[in-house]
Amino acid sequence: MELVFFSRQVLCDLDTPLSCYIKMKKAFPDTPAFLLESVEQKERLGRFSIIGFEPFLTFKSVEKEVILKGMIEDRFETENPFLVLKEIFKKFHVSVDGGDIMCHGGAVGYAAYDVVRFFEKIPDLSKKTLDVYDLYLFSTHILCQTPISVSCSFSFFND
Repeated sequence: MELVFFSRQVLCDLDTPLSCYIKMKKAFPDTPAFLLESVEQKERLGRFSIIGFEPFLTFKSVEKEVILKGMIEDRFETENPFLVLKEIFKKFHVSVDGGDIMCHGGAVGYAAYDVVRFFEKIPDLSKKTLDVYDLYLFSTHILCQTPISVSCSFSFFND
């Protein structure tokens, strides 16, 4: 599976990262999205604000069950979801197509504390009290903005 990475500069001198996020959420209301603001030392601005939207791949797991949505649609059991994730990302060969690239995406999400059992042999003494995924990651298109620039880098993948 070859994904071609595109990056284009767009004018955004009248937009803040939050206003860009709101616009993306309005354009893609039914998909997960995020806004990551980088801040250094209290309130000093960091280098990037990153907005992710319209995931092209979602990876979820609960214990040994894996659920894939997007470019790959599947649901199955495995001994180790991390090994499945590693195999999936081996298939993605990204070709960069010119342009000035501020940043480009990967997977964003979380890993719950209990996934340590896939790395270490420890007893499972926990009780499942929350109905949440152990792993939840998604790969998205992104909009990257810097506090000192009047343009944003709009990056997306096309297969």
